[in-house]
Amino acid sequence: MNRLLASALCLLLPLPAMALKSDREKEMSLDAGHGDIVLSDNGRALLSEGVKIEQGSLRIESRDAEIISQAGEIKQAILTGSPATVRQDLDTGGQMQARANRIDYDLASNVLLLTGSVVITQPEGELRGERVRYEIDTGQMEGGAPGSRIQMTIKPKQKAPTN
Repeated sequence: MNRLLASALCLLLPLPAMALKSDREKEMSLDAGHGDIVLSDNGRALLSEGVKIEQGSLRIESRDAEIISQAGEIKQAILTGSPATVRQDLDTGGQMQARANRIDYDLASNVLLLTGSVVITQPEGELRGERVRYEIDTGQMEGGAPGSRIQMTIKPKQKAPTN
């Protein structure tokens, strides 16, 4: 059974799904019921009462968000909600969807750290757990937390249509 699990992990964890790279070149829009915002190169924005962030195909929704800027660039977004959600089209086709109670998005490394009732769905399968680190550029996922387990569903590869 351990070999089967190891094989399944090898199939799912280095998923070839990569976020749509052109999204980073699009403007970002933010919408919230309330905001406490410092407009500066090194600032912090606290958004609440239903937050929506869009950039290209990237869609983020949460109850609250903390957006941290450094040197004029957004460095980090901390999203909380029950749940907070992220979805984005993939360069390889399909879409990545993630939800958790808290999502810490490090924009510099393009990594999501999801905690609390995590569910990540991609065309290749689904991963559930209490703590998952997800590298958006590569699709690499690492999951698990002390005293908890991860659950995976791996979809069979689709056969190419014959003419």
